[in-house]
Amino acid sequence: WGRGGDLSWVANALKRDIGGELPVLVHQILCYDSFKAIFLCGVESLGAKALSNETEIWLWVRSDKQHETLKRRVSRLVKDEGAPKVVYKRLVFGELFSGTPLEGFYDFDALTRGDPLPKEKYGLHGWQAVYDAARLAITWKYGGIYMDADHIVIKNPAQLPYGFSSYSRLGGANNAFYFPKGHNMTYDLLQWFRENYSGDDWNQGPKAFKRMWNAGGWQGMCGEAKGKCVPSVQEWPPWVIHPIKYKVYMPTVLDPNLATQHMDHGHKRIRDFTFMMHTYSHVSDRPEMEFLRKCTRTHPLNPIGEYERSMIGTHRWKHCPTTVGDMLCEALNETVPCSRGDSASPHPTTTTSTGDSVTRQN
Repeated sequence: WGRGGDLSWVANALKRDIGGELPVLVHQILCYDSFKAIFLCGVESLGAKALSNETEIWLWVRSDKQHETLKRRVSRLVKDEGAPKVVYKRLVFGELFSGTPLEGFYDFDALTRGDPLPKEKYGLHGWQAVYDAARLAITWKYGGIYMDADHIVIKNPAQLPYGFSSYSRLGGANNAFYFPKGHNMTYDLLQWFRENYSGDDWNQGPKAFKRMWNAGGWQGMCGEAKGKCVPSVQEWPPWVIHPIKYKVYMPTVLDPNLATQHMDHGHKRIRDFTFMMHTYSHVSDRPEMEFLRKCTRTHPLNPIGEYERSMIGTHRWKHCPTTVGDMLCEALNETVPCSRGDSASPHPTTTTSTGDSVTRQN
């Protein structure tokens, strides 16, 4: 949790007036043919925050099937009046990397055909490295906030200063970051990616940020482009994008009894200083689904009530309640949406519009 650090900048960030700034783009890459509910909590919790009226959420997909599936699911999650616009963007790697240091690095014909990346050329984690590179190229070309899909958004992330998340005081991470369009650091990260490629997912992703950061010079520098100074960036303290690491999932955040030992301290830190919680859903999905099934067995009349007693359940229920209902459907092997899940999810009492009115296809 980073005890003892200077927290004054967090308080200042929460006071920022973003009304007069340029539109804020928030990017997520969601390239799945079928979307588990747990990966959509980030979209729902982001859409519920009081972002700038000009904010747009760009969801990047690779196929028509992914676009239609995602649009159908998201229309139930981001629908309040005044919610950010949701824009669906096609992820075409050749076009995305054009004009960047990674132009020509990958065999995009093979990528388009869906061929597996050869391990001898791209390493064991080739596909993961492609997406690590894509998030950098997206931010360099368009600017804005990138965040992995498995976050719970607690506060408006547009209030954060430019920078990137960190797992601990020992290193940065690439699960969430915020850069203006064309920032030197994102370009140099793409250059470093090519020159130091190893195919290891951590080396090309989280470790790249820390290595670039250690190289120095990003705390405010002037570039040659148009004679303007490059905005400074900073490494956000780990409690700002709070990591819920897999090793503590079962003993702490998924156990209502043990979680009470951490509630007073943990909730206060999250309430005061955390903008997003990173839940590592690729590894936490199974234990969280098992916990929901256990709740239906031990508390059949109110399984969500038991789930909500856990630390992770408290925050999911508060910030993405419809997603929690959908997760319950999936835990019971029922098609989403289901009557059990809909009855569990609180529905807003404010006037709402249809999903299509707040979404548009690009």
